[in-house]
Amino acid sequence: PTHSGIVSFDGSSYKVADIVTVTLSDADLNTDSDTTEVYTIASGTNDENQIYDRVGLVDISISNSSAYGRLLDITFDDAAWTSYTCDLDNDNATEKDGLSTTGFTLTETTSTSGIFTGTFQIPQNYCTGNNAVSTTTG
Repeated sequence: PTHSGIVSFDGSSYKVADIVTVTLSDADLNTDSDTTEVYTIASGTNDENQIYDRVGLVDISISNSSAYGRLLDITFDDAAWTSYTCDLDNDNATEKDGLSTTGFTLTETTSTSGIFTGTFQIPQNYCTGNNAVSTTTG
């Protein structure tokens, strides 16, 4: 049988600098009951035929608009938090931003659970495109 994944968060709202815990429950992701699975940020090429800077498996192509291997996106205002370079703190120096810069991983809680957790910190600002900055505070 196949299962649908269920994503939950440890809180209903967050402020700048809060640590967010993401939990993904999906028995299908427990592919080896002898191993604790870990899913990271897919950092393949930024190609429309592959997932890029999303949680999942790298270099798995997109077919019929479905990104195979794509497990999860983190979004702010419905826009995926992906890698761009911008001046986040208005100091005339550019920084790379995105979920991949946080070291985010989804790690199975036990080797047989099919329950995965990961954490990241809410930034004050984030890049919405190269040289474009938005704030998480509204």
